[in-house]
Amino acid sequence: MKKVVIVDYGLGNIFSITQALKVNGCTPIVSSDKNEILSADGILLPGVGAFGDAMAKLVELNLVETLREQANKGVPFLGVCLGLQLLFTTSEEFGSHKGLDLIPGTVRRFPNSYKDISLNVPFIGWNFLEKKKEDAFLEGLENKSKMFLVHSFYVEPKDASCVLGTCSYQGFAYPTMVRKGNIFGVQGHPEKSGPDGIKIYKNWLNIL
Repeated sequence: MKKVVIVDYGLGNIFSITQALKVNGCTPIVSSDKNEILSADGILLPGVGAFGDAMAKLVELNLVETLREQANKGVPFLGVCLGLQLLFTTSEEFGSHKGLDLIPGTVRRFPNSYKDISLNVPFIGWNFLEKKKEDAFLEGLENKSKMFLVHSFYVEPKDASCVLGTCSYQGFAYPTMVRKGNIFGVQGHPEKSGPDGIKIYKNWLNIL
């Protein structure tokens, strides 16, 4: 059985994610202990809230370099919701903040409007995944699979080739699923997205 650690830094939707992993036959360890993380076969970084607060908690717990070390060693690493955004270099949320820099790029706020159509921020609700390429992380997911999202910011990677799927908000397309080698991310909440969301976690566990 592979050892999966959900990083507990006080800002994650941990219970729901744990249940979604258990449905897929995995009982994860929820921990902020460096030794647990360093011995993990897979690391899941959840997140709900503000980017700067999340990074401050990871710094306070002395986990930033630990997470980078494991990611750079090739350990499969999944960021969910805010956890996806933390994978990137910087965020513009409430100022400028440095992230884990595992995927080069920036976290930006949704524009107030797009092509003269107002965008209500945050976006809360269901959206449809547009697959951009085939990947084991998307196994069994149809184009237009439904995803539940709650967010005001989106990721903008420097290298668009890491984008596996996008969603569109009033015509404004933005990345919602990414992969850069062993680094994976999903903007939505798979644990709240029904059977398609469960498949996302299943696929990641299978990649381990």
